[in-house]
Amino acid sequence: MDYSSEQVKSISRILFKYDPAQLKNMVPDDEYDPEADAILLGLKNVKTVAEVEELCKKVILKWFSQFVLEDCMDSIPDMSREIWLFWIQTNQKNSPKL
Repeated sequence: MDYSSEQVKSISRILFKYDPAQLKNMVPDDEYDPEADAILLGLKNVKTVAEVEELCKKVILKWFSQFVLEDCMDSIPDMSREIWLFWIQTNQKNSPKL
């Protein structure tokens, strides 16, 4: 694992905020931790927010269903942008100063 548990929690909070599977009222706050972990694994290979959107779609489809994916398509761009911004900020903080 090349990332911290705090990074998982941060991505999980973003997922919980957008709640693609509409679970927020039925589950604990950490319900999206496995999906956050899967997204973090893929983030090291993306270079654009569009690639983050595709990654999020794949994770949602894998962990939930085509129906859930179709139902949350409107929120995926905003959710992906927020994840991307978090990822960029995190990597800038952890990058060595030149």
